[in-house]
Amino acid sequence: MGINYSRPARGHQADQVPAQPAGNPAPPAHAAPATQRGRQPRTDIDTAIAACPPDVQQQLTGPCLAALSLLREHLPATEEVWHICSGGVKWMNGTINSVFAVTSRRLVFVAPAPQVLTYDLRDVESTLVSSNIFHLTAGDTKYQLGIPPGFGDHFERQVAFAVAVAKLADG
Repeated sequence: MGINYSRPARGHQADQVPAQPAGNPAPPAHAAPATQRGRQPRTDIDTAIAACPPDVQQQLTGPCLAALSLLREHLPATEEVWHICSGGVKWMNGTINSVFAVTSRRLVFVAPAPQVLTYDLRDVESTLVSSNIFHLTAGDTKYQLGIPPGFGDHFERQVAFAVAVAKLADG
């Protein structure tokens, strides 16, 4: 079972990230890390990973590495990552190989396909974690994605807090 959703509303559709953006081909697997190719290190992402429990850290730096690298390399430097969690496209005994991130303005889900779902924090209507399922509602869109059962509740509370702050700050 893949990403479950119903009728994406205008402005809330999943963004497809091209495998190799025009004019910016993906580096070969053996290429130097981004910091060695002239990009600034993402200390915000490193800090968010360090705040995760050891099992989630292992997932993020193991099976989630392709998704994490996509986030690290292409998220604008002006957008700070506040919280991060491993996740999966399939939520019923699926592979954990994706990344959830709460940034200074969005909730982001990155799968290694590559596929990226993003929502402005002000557009998120509800989130809920039950067992290993992260439920997200934004507009007419509803997603059910896999999330680690032990850390998912904590991550969902961080998302809910960030959404509340964003909505209050918007006036």
